[in-house]
Amino acid sequence: MASPNPYAPLLDVIPVERREATVLGGTTAYWVYGPHDADTTVIAVHGFRGEHHGLEPVVAHLPDVRIISPDLPGFGDSEKPPPSKYPYTLAAFCEGLADLFGALSLPRAHLLGHGFGGTVALHFAAEHPELIDRLCLVAPMGDLAERPLRQALLLPMVGGLVFRQLAGRTLFRAVYRSWVNPKAPGPALDEYYESMTPPAARAALLATLRNGSGAQTLIADCRRVRAQSLFIWGANDRVFPITEGRAISREMPHAGFEVLPLGHAPHEEAPEQVAAIVERFFAGRRAGFA
Repeated sequence: MASPNPYAPLLDVIPVERREATVLGGTTAYWVYGPHDADTTVIAVHGFRGEHHGLEPVVAHLPDVRIISPDLPGFGDSEKPPPSKYPYTLAAFCEGLADLFGALSLPRAHLLGHGFGGTVALHFAAEHPELIDRLCLVAPMGDLAERPLRQALLLPMVGGLVFRQLAGRTLFRAVYRSWVNPKAPGPALDEYYESMTPPAARAALLATLRNGSGAQTLIADCRRVRAQSLFIWGANDRVFPITEGRAISREMPHAGFEVLPLGHAPHEEAPEQVAAIVERFFAGRRAGFA
């Protein structure tokens, strides 16, 4: 059977270790890719699709960079407490990342995030500037407040039913290819789907969606970030259109903006190209600053 991960051959030659840390009283699983003595350390934060595999297409093309990729609480291999015991808010995810920095005795690092992970990374950079060198955001999650889907998910009894109906395997494949990555291979989509099938995982994702931030939070965070930053955005992004990206980036005083002729997941559609942009930026060259 073919591997669901088309980047497996590249990843096979990169040192990788799975580890665990206690974060906010729970267990967080994280993966360390690349050489331990690398000059550059990057914390990579996955998006709503959930778990460390999300950014592996880029990781596979950065063999000389040390990349630490956690599964956020409620996702992947990490502990999935019920929403009654864990808030699944931006603040909670960010404090979990701060705990991870402490557990790793990591004084500073670059930060990379996609989608919702980009929003977490943005909030973290605003809250903990002392821990961040440079910040790279791949299509961070924009304003969810007025999205019809989120309005439906907010309904106490209806939200869970809507979510279960949207999360069927066939519909999941169709929605992902239509809105995120039209070239996503079937085996990879099956792996993505299986990661969100357990009831605890779905409850965590639903709680995270319901707690999505609004435009005012994003703008306030952008204005507080002082790290040199770079946005990477697909010109054809249907999830969060590029107009939203440009509006957000204008609020950040030290941000560049890189546009690619792709959709919401440029790191999946053109991983080698995105990895080259990321590598240049974290190496101190001003990629994306026109």
